[in-house]
Amino acid sequence: MDSISNILAVLPDKAINTTGKKARHSFVRVIRRLWLSWGRHQGAWEGGFLPETNTLFKKTSLDQTWWQGFASAIICQAMYQTGYLSELNEQRINYAINGYNATLRSRAWGWYVYLFAEDLQERLPKDSKNNALKKAYLRCLSNTQWIEHKRLFFQCKKNDEEAAWEMYHHYVKFVVLGATEIEIRKVIRIQINEGLMTEPMLLKFKFDWRLYCPWFSRPISWKDLPDLEIDTIPYDFLSQGNPGFKYVR
Repeated sequence: MDSISNILAVLPDKAINTTGKKARHSFVRVIRRLWLSWGRHQGAWEGGFLPETNTLFKKTSLDQTWWQGFASAIICQAMYQTGYLSELNEQRINYAINGYNATLRSRAWGWYVYLFAEDLQERLPKDSKNNALKKAYLRCLSNTQWIEHKRLFFQCKKNDEEAAWEMYHHYVKFVVLGATEIEIRKVIRIQINEGLMTEPMLLKFKFDWRLYCPWFSRPISWKDLPDLEIDTIPYDFLSQGNPGFKYVR
C-alpha cells in the first residue's frame, strides 16, 4: 500500500516539469543533429544516431526519414526568416512545419512515458513487481470512493486544466506499470460513468488522453536553433532531388 501511495503522489509541477522539458529538448536535439550533418557532409544525411535517439524513434513511431523531413522544413524556414534566401515559399514551409508539429504532438506521449518512468522507478521498492503494482493501481483508479474523492476535489478547485494534468499523469504512471491501452480505456469509462471525467476535462484530452501534452509548449521552429549558422547548409540543399527543393518557389 505504501508503494501505491508513493506512486499516487508523483505529480510534476506543471511550471517546472523537467520530464517535459527533457522530452521536448530531445526532439530539438534530433533536428539539430540532422542540420549539422547535412552542413558537414554536403549532400547526405549523416547516420549513426545514439541509442537514445533510436529509442526516441521507436517510442514516437516516427522514423529517421520522418525526422529528416521535419529538419528540412526547419532549415528552409530559417533560410527564409533570416533573409538568407528569399526564393522560398513561406506558406508551403509553414504548412509543412505545422503538420510535422501536429504529428509529433500526437505521438509524443510514448517518449514522455519512457522518460517519466525513470522518475517513477525511484519511488518504487527495489524488489517491487510492476504487475502486482499495476493491479493495485488499477483497483485504485477504478475505486468508487477514490473517484468520488477526486471528483469533489476537482469540483472545489474549479480548474479543469489542473484536473486534466493530474489525471493525465495517473494514466502515464499506469502505462509505466505495464497497463495496456485497453485497460486504460476501461478505467476512463468507469471514471466517466462515475462523473469524474467531465466533458471539459475530456476536451482537454481531445477525447484521447495521449493527445494531451501541454508540456510540449510552443511548436518547434527555427527559433529553437538560434546558434546554428545558415551558411553551414550548402546551396545544393535546395537543388532538384535534394530535401529543400520542394520549398523553392
